[in-house]
Amino acid sequence: MPEAFAPDPNNLGEGMPATGGPRGAEPTGKKLETHGDKPANVLDVLLQFCDEGQNGSLDLRPLAPDAVAQPYRDLLVHSRDMTPTLERFYGERLGLEVIRRRRVGPLYLREVLLVLPDGAAVEYGAIRINLTWFPSEAREEILAERLPLGRILQDQAIAHLGWPQGFYRIKSNKYVEGVLGIAPAGALYGRRNVLLNGARRLLADVIEILTPVEAVLGTTARPAGHEPSQDEDCGTRPAGRAAGEQSR
Repeated sequence: MPEAFAPDPNNLGEGMPATGGPRGAEPTGKKLETHGDKPANVLDVLLQFCDEGQNGSLDLRPLAPDAVAQPYRDLLVHSRDMTPTLERFYGERLGLEVIRRRRVGPLYLREVLLVLPDGAAVEYGAIRINLTWFPSEAREEILAERLPLGRILQDQAIAHLGWPQGFYRIKSNKYVEGVLGIAPAGALYGRRNVLLNGARRLLADVIEILTPVEAVLGTTARPAGHEPSQDEDCGTRPAGRAAGEQSR
């Protein structure tokens, strides 16, 4: 059996051509770079997704948890799943939009957006999922790309825990601004989180970058009644998808 998870997660595996493409852009067909016999990890994959020729590089600067600006500190500095955290904050059920995906044996990597019913993106990310440790029904649902992973974990009552690995202040580039549908931003905030099952096996390794709240809401104010609490449990919102909404 593989060893239990350690702070340096396993790398992805052999690269495969990307499929799909960002909103309004042609897929690049890039392959995942490898370093000797060790492929790039999820951070390297994210940077390759985002470093699109003339779009400029994506600059991630590590931050201490208490240095993350509000309201992003409340949204990122915790061990909860991001899907229900953002649903509570915005008061809307989120859908999934898969930009690109790769499959290497049991490892499934995808570049995604979490979107509101009106199509506004609230999060951009790259996630590496190890399908080995999911029940068969959950694996099928993940590969169907209808729902965010966080909702699948909740709906199927899959025991897991989140273990944030780092927080970032991010200088975006044209690519990220394009997929999020935002004007050039001064700074974005994000985190790297790993999800473990009860046996400490790695379920997923994810980079999550949040859209500026004011870009989503058209204001700098937080939505009333939807602040996440550090000790608040995540609940599943029973509402269905809006008509025509594209789910992940």
